[in-house]
Amino acid sequence: MTGQEAHYYGYNVATQAGIDATTRLANRFASLYKDSVDNWVIGNEINYPNVWNFTPHSSIENYADQYAHAFRIWYTAIKQNNPSANVYIPFDYVWTEHSPSAGYYKAKDLLRLLNDRLRDLDYGIAWHPYPEGLADPNFEDDGKATNSENSLIINMKNLNVLTDYLQKPEYLSPSGKVRHLILSEQGFNATNEDVQADQIAKAYDIAKNNPYVEAFFLAREYDQPGETHNVGGVLQEMHFGLKDAYERGGRPRKAYSVYKSLQ
Repeated sequence: MTGQEAHYYGYNVATQAGIDATTRLANRFASLYKDSVDNWVIGNEINYPNVWNFTPHSSIENYADQYAHAFRIWYTAIKQNNPSANVYIPFDYVWTEHSPSAGYYKAKDLLRLLNDRLRDLDYGIAWHPYPEGLADPNFEDDGKATNSENSLIINMKNLNVLTDYLQKPEYLSPSGKVRHLILSEQGFNATNEDVQADQIAKAYDIAKNNPYVEAFFLAREYDQPGETHNVGGVLQEMHFGLKDAYERGGRPRKAYSVYKSLQ
């Protein structure tokens, strides 16, 4: 696949030298952080390999082979050093939407292929349930997030679609449990600070009341200057932070006090 410039790269397991290097790195970090890190996410938004987990490959099956190999190396090293640690596969919110020219795969398809290859491991899922358009913080009116197993995207509006799907027998862990699930990255743009605060509170409430969600992480404490997304063909700076950018004084938004008070 070709397309946008890659921001992050996946692990090279296409050659023996790459496998050896990945194994050394995994063993080193797993040993170094065995007493301080209990949750590991391997890669970033792997269903978008052009940009967030770039690995040269010839097909989605070939890509799944490579990622599964790298994940197994990391999983083995982590579990050998810390048997109680959780190890997660990260996805963005694109469930069945597909655009070959954009360079991303349907998470539903990739999850199926990876489960075929990693079913014997107690892997977890790290999901990124951003609002549909990223710029608009209101997820409640997102048209692509429907209450269907074939929803185009899965975010906070229809998170139950994901947790219902993970309850299928073929996706259960080796011990027969629903796999560990964390919401490891989501942001709500401060186009309107009242709306941002409201949507964060509602998203947290949805996560809290879903028995299969184990963690809820926001993308930013402070805005990141220069973080932009294409909105209708125009690059717009995003303001996902609970506070304005540190470089701009770090003024707390309403969302900061709301988030602090969530229980």
